[in-house]
Amino acid sequence: METLHLEQLAQSELPASSIRLAYFDIDGTLLDADGALSATVAQAIKRIQQQGVLTAFATGRPPFAAAALQRQLAMSAPSVFYTGALCEAEGLSHADHTLTLVELAPLLMQAEAQGFHSEIYYRDHYRVESMSDIGHEHARHLGVAPVLDAINAWPDQPVYKLLLGANLARDPQGLTALEKSWPQFQFAYAHLPSRPLWQFASVVSREVNKTALFQQLLAYHGLAREQVIAFGDGGSDCEFLLSAGVGVAMENASFAVKACADFVTRSSSKDGVAYALDRLIPSR
Repeated sequence: METLHLEQLAQSELPASSIRLAYFDIDGTLLDADGALSATVAQAIKRIQQQGVLTAFATGRPPFAAAALQRQLAMSAPSVFYTGALCEAEGLSHADHTLTLVELAPLLMQAEAQGFHSEIYYRDHYRVESMSDIGHEHARHLGVAPVLDAINAWPDQPVYKLLLGANLARDPQGLTALEKSWPQFQFAYAHLPSRPLWQFASVVSREVNKTALFQQLLAYHGLAREQVIAFGDGGSDCEFLLSAGVGVAMENASFAVKACADFVTRSSSKDGVAYALDRLIPSR
């Protein structure tokens, strides 16, 4: 079925709102291409919260790089981090899937040899071997600086994800060939809006299952899927876009991501989340 653009639809053509829970991706969805949150989007989220809608993140970010935004937006429901590898609330774990540095080391070595950007993520920090332009830009968007350390000095602690990045201008195939060589890991693709020629993949455990996690969270909240809306712009958002009763892709998403959604809204740089919330969860 063709995904419908909200701007092409009359209000009478939209479903009556029964939404009680909203999941938001962060980069390229809530935040614009410069990594900024607009006052319009923040106000729209506050409005639906006042109408009784629970709100949470569903993001590839780690919790320590979403904490400030979480406080600013008063997100009230369990959020999903590390592309589904971690989800906790009130002492209850919905997902906690890690890898070991020993498991990741061969893949990391191959990625480094091929000149791909790499970052390793632990529970409370992340590390890089050296800072490049893309490393500085990613740190700016995250709002958190990495620990700089030689790879052989990275601690052997539980790892939530290995982030890999490929410059498509130099490597047109991106990370897809590398993914085929390492089927024991799950590659969840995303992009950085300010660097459109770069492709990123969060490499996580094969045990990560965002569709199953979505069902767990429905049960936790006592809701039906029809009562949930999800927003996203990257390939790693598709599971929630497909699972939610209403999936909304950003205009800046790829055609493949838009195909996973029920509706397309304006781009993140044009307050697309706010526009969709106004249309799909109107003020009462």
